[in-house]
Amino acid sequence: ESIQNVYDAVVTVRSYQNEQLIGTGSGFVYKKDDKKGYILTNTHVISSSDIVNVVLQNGESVDAKLFCVISKVAY
Repeated sequence: ESIQNVYDAVVTVRSYQNEQLIGTGSGFVYKKDDKKGYILTNTHVISSSDIVNVVLQNGESVDAKLFCVISKVAY
């Protein structure tokens, strides 16, 4: 069951600019409720995009809104 939960949390992130696909990458669902899900992905996956689309493991495709972008992290 734990492996299935992790598998279901992994998503495909597609980035578009001017309606053209410019990149894809992976992400994962780190939080969800009845109305929203929050996805973490790398900045390079979504940089330069004006539309971000997320494909869930069940094949459902949803447009995403950027909530926060952190380009540098201090260690």
